Amino acid sequence: MNSLVKEVFSLPLFANKPPVLIDVGASGALHGYWKEIAPYAICLAFDADNRELHIEEKGNSSFRKLLVFNSLVHPSIAGDLDFYLTKSPFCSSALEPDAESLSQWAFAEKFKVERKITLKSLLLSDALKKAGLDYVDWFKTDSQGLDLNLFLSLSEKVRESMIIAEFEPGFIDAYKGEDKLFVTLKQMSQEQFWLAELRVKGSQRIANGVLAKLATSALRKKLISFSHKPAPGWGEMLYVNNFKNLNTERELLLGWAMATIIGQHGFAYELADKGVQTFENALFARLLADSGKSIKRISVSRLIPVVAQKIKSLLG
Repeated sequence: MNSLVKEVFSLPLFANKPPVLIDVGASGALHGYWKEIAPYAICLAFDADNRELHIEEKGNSSFRKLLVFNSLVHPSIAGDLDFYLTKSPFCSSALEPDAESLSQWAFAEKFKVERKITLKSLLLSDALKKAGLDYVDWFKTDSQGLDLNLFLSLSEKVRESMIIAEFEPGFIDAYKGEDKLFVTLKQMSQEQFWLAELRVKGSQRIANGVLAKLATSALRKKLISFSHKPAPGWGEMLYVNNFKNLNTERELLLGWAMATIIGQHGFAYELADKGVQTFENALFARLLADSGKSIKRISVSRLIPVVAQKIKSLLG
């Protein structure tokens, strides 16, 4: 851990108002970027089952406090909600898979609906109230089709004060009525955020009918699928608040720490400099110097192989 990041999170102002993280569609593993934040943060996670709605605080977690809701979250429905259980549990969703469109893709079988059940659903705003919170610092969702609308279901005040928002929308028609990536790009351009990361993921566009003609066994189908060139299917997007309307000491310190964690040292430098100009807190000058060193260090490390290759080509 960057020692200054740890020092920032250890400040009394974060003891009194800890970072709040929301994780919708959590896989069970700790988000890589959250390893440095977790010991100081409150995390709200959602784990649906068939029992009555309740909130449970999990002990022995990586977080300062982990609150698990045994429910789905939905942008507009609180109560009973249809839920589609698919062959792959990671593809299960409150939205019905688009079987016709998916039939052209190698991973279509994962979306095959095995049964439809009814689960309890909760609004994100209600979850925050139950937790006694009125703000979110880092929003991360992989809801299988509802990411953007979940974000928009939060109040404008909560969205505007959020530091980071992560989504995983699709390029293709995987679910009926899903939030698509191009819609997310358009909407987020109207919010106070800039796109810091876009990791494109995908599958092979080869129809089941084609595989059936070319493959005589399940193993052969898999070999053909995996060897075929993949096409974009969805994207992992990470947005950062542009800080045009965020100016408090807590916001700038937390913004610097989070920008540093995700490797956006240029933006971290800007936030530290804003802190130097605004507050009489010597810590901001140290953060500014640390970001400057990180920028220079990365520049040199990336320049070395380029220079080495250039010398090699000159030497023949």
